[in-house]
Amino acid sequence: MLRFKNDQTYLTFDDVALVPKYNPVSSRSEVNLTTTNNLGSFALPLVSSPMDQVSGPEFHRALWNRNVLGIRHRFQTLPDFDKQDAPVAVAVGVDKDFISKVCSFADIICIDIAHGHSNHTKDIISFIREQPRGKQIKIIAGSVATAEGTKFCIESGADAIRVGVSSGSICVTRLITGFGVPQLSALSECVDEADRLGRGTTVISDGGHRTTGDVVKSLAAGADMVMLGSMFAGADETPGDVQVVNGVPHKLYRGMASKDINKLLNKENAAEGVSTLVKTKGSVNKILDEIAWGLKSAFTYAGARNLKEFQNNVEFIRISTSGYIEGTPHILNGKQ
Repeated sequence: MLRFKNDQTYLTFDDVALVPKYNPVSSRSEVNLTTTNNLGSFALPLVSSPMDQVSGPEFHRALWNRNVLGIRHRFQTLPDFDKQDAPVAVAVGVDKDFISKVCSFADIICIDIAHGHSNHTKDIISFIREQPRGKQIKIIAGSVATAEGTKFCIESGADAIRVGVSSGSICVTRLITGFGVPQLSALSECVDEADRLGRGTTVISDGGHRTTGDVVKSLAAGADMVMLGSMFAGADETPGDVQVVNGVPHKLYRGMASKDINKLLNKENAAEGVSTLVKTKGSVNKILDEIAWGLKSAFTYAGARNLKEFQNNVEFIRISTSGYIEGTPHILNGKQ
């Protein structure tokens, strides 16, 4: 007999749409995208994914010049961090020697493990708090995809929760292991639990965001911030050389559990991520401008001037496959 968590059908971004509301906002210029939470105050509710083909000194300088949060990946050597000219957010794994060194200068630490609902997370949070600067550091824990995982991380002492298991574009955990939860329902469940506990924990939606519309839906579902990898990949400021394929410039984009990373680290783990090439996208400033414009437009469709108003006003509907096709003909017709 099959055992199910519940009778709920779990949904992701393409399964829903947002309902337009009365709009009293006369201009998108009235919309304020600034977000303030326990990680800080930022110009946009975005954070970059700690991936080696996204994160890097030049990329992070560009983000911080726009007051957008970026997290450096956990496989960089420590001297690389000296090149950043702003508050430092760093991803760590389970290497306590590396963590203790990062604790000496980091303002934010992201515990970057695939299954955050585990004793590793609790142990690492306790270890960080025991360091001389430990109580000053903001800790992002995850990744989780359930209310139980959210409660575990918060009660272990996390300041922010990273939500998303096997929803990213280059993550194959669901194919390899069968485990994962569709992102929008996972996010909603985790947001509800964080709200229930009432500790002001920041919730970050990570994975599956292909368009600004997906970012909008995560914010509508209650995310305080949205973590992006593929939407930033290929920017001029990201690490890596340009590779020309059929006359079109590309850059490498790979999962942090891919075969490439395992080979780099001399590990023989089963790969739960893949590598691919993405077309170059120009400056990260251009990408941020496009996302900001899309968010401002979305807020006006909900009659909102800021994130709090947007989340209070927004309403979801479930849609059929035909409803999805109706709203995305340019993609399906190959005219992107």
